[in-house]
Amino acid sequence: MMFELGISTLNITKKEIMMENNELGVLKVILSNNDAIKENEDDDVSKDDDTSSKLSINLDNKKRPFLTKQNVKMVKILYVLLANIEKLSDHPPMMNPFKIEKQETYIQLLLSKLLEKNTKEEFESEIENNKIFLKIEYTNENENEIDKSDVISEVELLKLGESSFSQIKEETIKTLVSQLVIVYDKVLQQHIDVEMKRRKSFRDYINFLSIYRKIEIYCNLYKIRIKGQTIKNQVSNKIVEYSQQKIQHNDLKIIIKAAKRIED
Repeated sequence: MMFELGISTLNITKKEIMMENNELGVLKVILSNNDAIKENEDDDVSKDDDTSSKLSINLDNKKRPFLTKQNVKMVKILYVLLANIEKLSDHPPMMNPFKIEKQETYIQLLLSKLLEKNTKEEFESEIENNKIFLKIEYTNENENEIDKSDVISEVELLKLGESSFSQIKEETIKTLVSQLVIVYDKVLQQHIDVEMKRRKSFRDYINFLSIYRKIEIYCNLYKIRIKGQTIKNQVSNKIVEYSQQKIQHNDLKIIIKAAKRIED
């Protein structure tokens, strides 16, 4: 994760964060006492104002002469995450798109839960019973790993005599190419799987909207109309009631909104 962010070194204490970035150089963030994120308060992660931290930046021969607010926000998030990393489950949960619309909201909630819980077990229990998060089940990643023992090492290859060197070299390259083809096929299949899931997701949204509209039609059928009851509220209340509250009012708003965007 640090490599992807361009971070080469990172030292964190309770008072400051010292980070070396490939583009920005050495960054030093001095944390004030109110940098901790609390669930029941407006936290610094969600604010655009970065006046709670003082920055001391050494930018020798670097392209960018300043640290942006977004950079400060990223450092603070990373600080809280790493300071509580032992509580994080082996497979961090995904956000539930029916409960949370923005990625930033998910990050804030995840960090607040990490700070709120004292142990990994408490955090995992919270995630298990919290509908705003989706637990991810991973298959054994070692099952599909390629057996690299089939290939002779470079050192061992160079030890061979001239008579067998060229032949073993070509056989090794052929073996590596065959392994490459296997991975290539997997990459293509994953792309196909992702695209199929994306298309199915679109169809599911449209189907949801279609059924929702049918419910609207039936709710709009009256022999004697009851005054003071709108169709929209009636539909929403019926769905919540008959789904045994599995689908909530806010879920409906988010899904219908997304479905209408797809439909358009």
